[in-house]
Amino acid sequence: MNNMPVANRRLTAMLETIALERERETEPTDDLTARRAEIAKAADLLVRFYGSDALARAKVLEERPGAGSFAKWVRIYLERRGSGTADASS
Repeated sequence: MNNMPVANRRLTAMLETIALERERETEPTDDLTARRAEIAKAADLLVRFYGSDALARAKVLEERPGAGSFAKWVRIYLERRGSGTADASS
């Protein structure tokens, strides 16, 4: 993995985070605005790297064993923005 370019390592790390993030049980009143921002940022990352295939990639991440609800929310966010073709600059 160390032979991979830095951008690829970062992408891999972000995809793992999206796929495996767990609910924050210790903070049930987590800041909803911050959580929405995290979801939007993850969705924008998928759009940036996968373009029109971002929604399909989000579904794959959601279906991985051990996937948390964060992956589900990223998929829903992409669906609401138009099948993963959202403008990544917003």
